[in-house]
Amino acid sequence: MKTTEWKEFTEDGHRYRIRAKYGWHQIGQQEPYWSVTAEQERHERGKWREDSGGTMHDAVREHFPFLTPTLKWHLSFQKSGPLHYEANARYWLEKHYGVSKWAAQAYDPDPLEAFKHTVVFGALPEDQDIPSLEHLTAWCAARLPRLLEAMHQDTGAV
Repeated sequence: MKTTEWKEFTEDGHRYRIRAKYGWHQIGQQEPYWSVTAEQERHERGKWREDSGGTMHDAVREHFPFLTPTLKWHLSFQKSGPLHYEANARYWLEKHYGVSKWAAQAYDPDPLEAFKHTVVFGALPEDQDIPSLEHLTAWCAARLPRLLEAMHQDTGAV
């Protein structure tokens, strides 16, 4: 994992500083996964104090634009791709097509947008059409090698 230098900025009359932590992260024997997080501090009474932290991808995009191409790969594994790649894709696609056994919740994101986020749709030039449920397994398997290649290209550039 790499950590950027602190970057200071002012917002609403308050001084802040932010830094990003990014790279391949491994916990125990688990397969390494790509991670991009940030921590932010606020200057208060002469000292820097913890303000916020976590994915904060909008702030990372704003203050560390060189990391923008890697944000879509957050929580993607080095060899097996996006977290629960096919299972999450199926979950959201079933909701999109209205055949999910799970009830919709008020806080659910748009199912099609969640599907696209889950499979990093748009990362490949051939990403044009959303697959049907009956073709999802083959669709995921067919694009995974190219998806991994794109991920390694984007993450290797930083």
